[in-house]
Amino acid sequence: RDGDRVSVKSCHKAGKSLTASTAALWFASCFPQARVVLTAPTHRQVKGVLWKEVRRLIRASKAGPRPGDSPEEARRAVIRQAMGWPDPHVSPDDGLQFEDGREIIGFSTVEPERMAGFSGPNQLFIADEASGIPDVMHDAIDSARAGGAKVLMISNPTRAEGYFFDSFGKNAEFWKNISISAYDVPSGIQGLTNASWAAQKLVEWGVQDARYQVRVLGEFASEYDDDVIPRALLTAHLIRHEHTSSSNDVVVGVDPARYGQDDSVIAVNVGGRIS
Repeated sequence: RDGDRVSVKSCHKAGKSLTASTAALWFASCFPQARVVLTAPTHRQVKGVLWKEVRRLIRASKAGPRPGDSPEEARRAVIRQAMGWPDPHVSPDDGLQFEDGREIIGFSTVEPERMAGFSGPNQLFIADEASGIPDVMHDAIDSARAGGAKVLMISNPTRAEGYFFDSFGKNAEFWKNISISAYDVPSGIQGLTNASWAAQKLVEWGVQDARYQVRVLGEFASEYDDDVIPRALLTAHLIRHEHTSSSNDVVVGVDPARYGQDDSVIAVNVGGRIS
């Protein structure tokens, strides 16, 4: 609500997808010519999680007051009924369409052109599990901000690199950052994480374990199992030598990948700094 670019890193089972779906319905309700685009790394995440929550919330809003509701709950139910939500399509690609042109749609794509093809005076892009979305797609979403679009990213902090990671690091000054640990989630809510589970995992895994840091604390891990050199050491080195320059020599290193999921890497060292 209070930021044009909001990035949320969270523990597991904190209600991320429900929050994202609620934000989509709020935005479509409150702004003229509103257009909301929901996206995630996979179509399954968009349709089976995000869109499922959108449809469930709309069905609940049409139910009206229930026996046993408090006066406040009944009042809210009447307000929801008065919103006049249209019936959402089964497919998120067809989305939720209002007669006045407002809409909520959802899709997963690897085509930046499709993401960049949206325009309008009031746009909101919501990226669920944003850590797993390719940077090229984040860049396409960011290009829509030239027209005033808002962006919400929400994710488990599973990758200590990329666009989502940088929103809490080198680009943090341009984002409103929110962090949610398992200890922040109210206890006793069915389906959500709780403090007793978090305490159990602290004993099982320990505070230095990447699983505890990511799944319980909602923080980027200081080390990952597949790191050859701990990322924390690399970060500390970069900070120490940020302004170091010994010469103007240029050295290029190439690490070609052949098999598996590795990428080929080219690093350029100019004056003692690698880019």
